[in-house]
Amino acid sequence: MDQHRYIIRDQGRFGFMNETAEIVIEPQYLAVEDFHNKLALVELIDHWVPLDWLGRPLLRHLFRRIFPFESERARVQLAQRWGFIDTKGRMAIACEYQVANDFSDGLAAVKQDDLYGFIDPAGAIAIDFNYDLVASFLHGRAPAKLSNQFGYIDKSGQWIVDPEFDLTLPWMDQVGVYVEDGRWGLLNRDGEFISPARWRWSPELSPQFVEGLAAVNLNDFWGYLNTAGEWQVPPSHVEAQAFQSGLAVVSDGKKYGFIDRQGELVIPHRFSQCGGFQEGLAAVKENGQWGYLNTAGELVIPCQYDRAQAFRAGLAQVEKSGKWSYLDPEGQEVWRER
Repeated sequence: MDQHRYIIRDQGRFGFMNETAEIVIEPQYLAVEDFHNKLALVELIDHWVPLDWLGRPLLRHLFRRIFPFESERARVQLAQRWGFIDTKGRMAIACEYQVANDFSDGLAAVKQDDLYGFIDPAGAIAIDFNYDLVASFLHGRAPAKLSNQFGYIDKSGQWIVDPEFDLTLPWMDQVGVYVEDGRWGLLNRDGEFISPARWRWSPELSPQFVEGLAAVNLNDFWGYLNTAGEWQVPPSHVEAQAFQSGLAVVSDGKKYGFIDRQGELVIPHRFSQCGGFQEGLAAVKENGQWGYLNTAGELVIPCQYDRAQAFRAGLAQVEKSGKWSYLDPEGQEVWRER
């Protein structure tokens, strides 16, 4: 078993252990980020460098900035220009772009001569530099701006939705969100209107469809819309988070609890803070301390920690009296900071 990596800390330095609590990369770095696609970023002498699964730094270049790997490419900055390295640390796409986004859906948005287009992982131009602004592809669609108006393009660069809106947001599985005159509505994959622009838009109120539902604010109360633009859960909550594992955190303005997809309050408002369910457990805060709740509403790990993260591949990081630990789903400590 060596399928996962977890950040550990010892005397102010950071390293990694695996799922059996075996230290696989000794704590030696000033800062680290989680592994993603078998590579992690670590801080080494004022620079961030990628680290492979076995802890070997890829040090062929020292870049001003480096981002996590997607499609076996990591976005890097050198002398105010952006390019990409491969998983061996070699320069895969030269640093020649004014702006670059991470690869998403097999393509990366890049800016050259003040216009945007898309490249593939080999660095070939997949969509010409024809746009004033773009966002990344998701589910085969990307927002694009031309002549101060937004629409959606496909991977051939053709307009699926003509540029006629004030804004279009990154595609969300079954729907696209468009903004017109300060309000937002929904489009289907063919660019047909699902619902008119009726809900007030701002960056803070931007809808995110998760598990087919989006938390939406109407007259200062939150409910959940489905992808048909209909209220699945009418707006009655003071706060609302995204659904995870079929349950969502909601607040009555005083405490937090959980509702199901029908809007039934299945776990009462009793907690001062809640995280979403991951692997059947949710971090919850009660009386100033954190513990873990199961989907039946039972507190299976008592609230006794100063900080608690979500479970990931069977372990969760907690902190108590300034020391880190990792717990299994039964609350047993499998690793503890010295």
